[in-house]
Formats: sequence, C-alpha cells, structure tokens
Amino acid sequence: MKKTNLFVGAAVALLSLLTFSCETLKDVVGTPSLSLKSMGIRSLDLEGITFSCDYSISNPYPVAFSIKQLAADILYEGGTFTKINSDNGVSVAAMGSRTNTMTFKVPYDTILNYAKSTSGKTSLPFTLKGAAALDLSSVPLLESSSLSLPFSKDFSVPVFKPQLSVSDVKVQLPSLNTLKDALVNGGMSATKAATLAASIIGGKQLSADAFDGIDLNLDMLFNVNVANKGSAPWKYLLKNCSLKTASGDFATVQTSGSTSIT
Repeated sequence: MKKTNLFVGAAVALLSLLTFSCETLKDVVGTPSLSLKSMGIRSLDLEGITFSCDYSISNPYPVAFSIKQLAADILYEGGTFTKINSDNGVSVAAMGSRTNTMTFKVPYDTILNYAKSTSGKTSLPFTLKGAAALDLSSVPLLESSSLSLPFSKDFSVPVFKPQLSVSDVKVQLPSLNTLKDALVNGGMSATKAATLAASIIGGKQLSADAFDGIDLNLDMLFNVNVANKGSAPWKYLLKNCSLKTASGDFATVQTSGSTSIT
C-alpha cells in the first residue's frame, strides 16, 4: 500500500514539475520581442514611392527559431490598401537578434486619388499593422506552442507624383578634325577621310555603307523636364541618368546645368 502511494505521489510530482516548467519558461528566460526600428522612403520610380521598414526580433531562448510568417496590412483611414508578406523561414539565432527590412510600394495614382478629398493636404496618414508568427518547434517544452508578435507603425505618404518629359533632342556633330581622325582610325585613308568628313559637316547625302567599319561616337543632347502633379513641396538631386538602348543595355548620361529639382 505504501509503495502504491509512493508511486502515485512521484507521478503527480513529476507531472507538476513538467507543468510548472512549461508555464514558467517564459518567466525564467523571457519571451521573444519585435521592435520597429525605422520607417522611411527607400526609392522613387515612375510608378510610385517604395517605403522600407527596419525591424528587429530578439530571441532569449538557448536554441534558434524561425519566422513562420510575417504579414501586415497597409491601412488608410481604417481600410486595407494592400497586404505584404515577407521573411518566411528566416532564422533568429539562439540568445541573439535578427534585423531585417520589409518593403512595399504606394503607387502615385493611388496617392492622388486619396488626396482628392483632403483639400490640398501635402501628406496622407497611413498605418503599417501586422504580426510575426514564430516557429517554436525547435524550442524544448514549446514545440507545440504558437507565438505571434504584433506590430504597428504610423507613417506619412507625401502627395507627390513626378511627371517626366524629354524635349529639344538633337545630335551634336563632332568637329571636322575629330570626325577625320575617327575615319582614319577606322582604316580609311587620310585623303578619303578628309573628303568624307567635309561632306558630313556640309550636310551632303552619303551612301549607306559610308560608315562601314567606322566607330564614331556622337553626342546627343536633350532636356529632361520634371513636374510635380501633387501638392507636397518636393526637392531632390538628380544623381545620375541613363538611357536604355535597343539591346537592353543602359548608357550613362552626363548631366549639366541644374541638377536640383523642386
């Protein structure tokens, strides 16, 4: 009889220990946490404004876990504008943290449509709201548990839409000597090169094969006109410019004059 009671008592004590361990693990080592670091404009293109949000997840456990799903809604005035889903399967090291970035784009046309009822406001209030679901299957005592880390961040979207156009396109011919040197470097005799160069500068009609084997660089000049269709004041610098060629490559364009656009 005593052995039976002793056995039952030991089993109850073991069960209580396991229950205690599961329930108090969070109190002993803490729980994972998610913090939003920064939110801002990452880039602009002809379609819209791309935003980026840096976030960090900390792991207090002695083993690594991964992000099962990170999902969020982009909200405007309580309604869902779009949804994002990223970083599924990203691992967070044991006793460490992981910083990642999620990105999303807000199209210009959407911004202008929302702004129609705002009476000239220069920015619109948006909210990033979501949660990161963690995979704890590798964490002892928490293998069957689920944990979701909610997050929320308000941000402003400028009422802005750039409108680009090109004007005054023209080809700038090289000087007579530059043209002659290019023809000679292409294998043409000096006499023939001088005659052909003079014909080109003079605007005479040439045969289709006149430039066969000749590598001649010509400068093309044009103006890039930028306008802002939104109500937000906007100023940025034109750092670089390139043209897409027929082969799909990009040719660098050298800028001159004012590169500050307001």
